[in-house]
Amino acid sequence: METKQIEKRRRVRDEEIRQAGKERKPRTRPDQQKRPEPAGGQIKKHRERVEEAKKRRERAEEAKKRRERAEEAKKRRERAEEAKKHRERAAQERKSRPRPEEGNRKKLETEGVKHSQGARHAEVTKKKRPQGERPRRTRETGPSRPQEERAKHPQKTGRAQERQVSQQNIEEKSVKAKKGKKMKRRKRQEKKRFGIVSILILLLAIIVFCVSGYKLFSIYYGYHKGDQEYDQLIKVGIKPNNDDNASDAEETPKYTVDFEELWKINEDIIAWIRFDEPSIINYPVVQGKDNQEYLDKTISGYPNTYGAIFLNVYNNKDLSDKNSVIYGHRMNSESMFGKLEEYKEQSFYEKYPYFYLYTPDGKEIKYQIFAVGEVKDTSEAYKTTFADTSEFQSFVQFGKDHSFYDTKVEVPDDAQVVTLSTCTKANNEDRLIVQAYKAEEQQN
Repeated sequence: METKQIEKRRRVRDEEIRQAGKERKPRTRPDQQKRPEPAGGQIKKHRERVEEAKKRRERAEEAKKRRERAEEAKKRRERAEEAKKHRERAAQERKSRPRPEEGNRKKLETEGVKHSQGARHAEVTKKKRPQGERPRRTRETGPSRPQEERAKHPQKTGRAQERQVSQQNIEEKSVKAKKGKKMKRRKRQEKKRFGIVSILILLLAIIVFCVSGYKLFSIYYGYHKGDQEYDQLIKVGIKPNNDDNASDAEETPKYTVDFEELWKINEDIIAWIRFDEPSIINYPVVQGKDNQEYLDKTISGYPNTYGAIFLNVYNNKDLSDKNSVIYGHRMNSESMFGKLEEYKEQSFYEKYPYFYLYTPDGKEIKYQIFAVGEVKDTSEAYKTTFADTSEFQSFVQFGKDHSFYDTKVEVPDDAQVVTLSTCTKANNEDRLIVQAYKAEEQQN
C-alpha cells in the first residue's frame, strides 16, 4: 500500500512538472522496466479474456461429455440390436430344427428306400451277370455310408437330440428363474406392505394403550386421593359423643361435628351427613355458588372426579325448606352416594330406614326414608317450594308412586323433606333418589 501511495504522489508530481514546461524522465525501478504495470482498461480486458478462455474450456468439456454419452448410447443400441438379431436367429433355428422323432422317421424312410433300390438293382444284375463272374460292389448294393458311420460312431446319432433337449432345459430354467425372480419381488413387496401396516398398527396400539393406561391411572389415583382426603376430614370433623354426665343417653346425639375445624378447611361446609349403614356415607355437605362448582372439586378445593356432597344452591343452608335436595356422585368404588343403590332392596331399607344430618348449631336431625325410586332429572321430585299443602302432598305422592316398594310411611303436611339424588347406570337423564322427612331432632 505504501509503494502505491508513493508512486501515485510521484505521478502527480511529474504531471505538475510537465504542465510547467519542464521535461523530467520518471524514475523507475528495474523490475518495473521489465514488467510495466498495465493500465486499468488493460487489466479489465485481461480478466475478460481469462473468463472467456475459462468458459471455452467448460464448453469444450461439456461437448466432450455429450459426445461420450452419445457414443455410449450408440454402443448400447448396437449391443441391443445384436442381441435382438441373435435371439431372432436362435428362434428361427429352433423352428427349422426337426423334432427327434420326425428326424429319425425321415432317416429310416430314406434308408428303407435306399435298401429297396439296392435290392432291386442286385436282382437285375444277378440276372444279367454271367456265371462265375464276381459281383461288383456298388454304392446301392452295399450298406449305406450313414449306416457305416452310425455303426462306427453310435454316440453321434443322438447329439442333435441332446442339443435340442439341453436347449429346452436351458429355456425352461430361464423361464423358471424369471418366474422365481417375479415371485421373490412380489413377496418382498408384500413383506414391505405388511411391515408398514404392522408397524402402523403397533404404533396405534401403543398409543391407545398409553392413553388408556394414563386415564386408568388418573381415575384410580383420583379415587385414592379422594379416599385419603375424606378419611382425614372424618378424623378432623366428626367425633363420638362420650359424655358420661348426660342425663338421658337416648336424647344425646351419638356424634358431634367440629365445624370450627372444618371451616378452616372450607367455609362452604353447611352440614354433615351420616348413615348407620351404609356406613361409608359419612361426609361433609357444602353449598357452592352454583350447582356445578363441586361436581369435580373436593372439599379441599382440588380437582377430582370425586367431587363433593353438596346442597342445591336454591335451598336454605339451615335445611328449613319443604324439600332440600342434596347431590352426590355414584362412584364405581361405591364411595360418595354409590352405596345408595343398596336401598333398592326392601330388606335393606327395613334394617336401616334412617339417616342423620348434623348442623353447625349443634343439632342432630334424624330423617326417616319414605320413598326410593328412579326419576328424570327434571321431574317433580326436585321442587323446593310449594304453594299449599295439596301441592306438597302431590309431591310426596309422586315420590311414593315412583318408589321401588311401598314403605307404608305417612308424611305429615308440615314435614321437611330431604331428597338425596345421584346418577344411575342406565343413562345420564335418570336419577336415583332417596326421600326422607324430618322425624326427630336432638340438640347437642
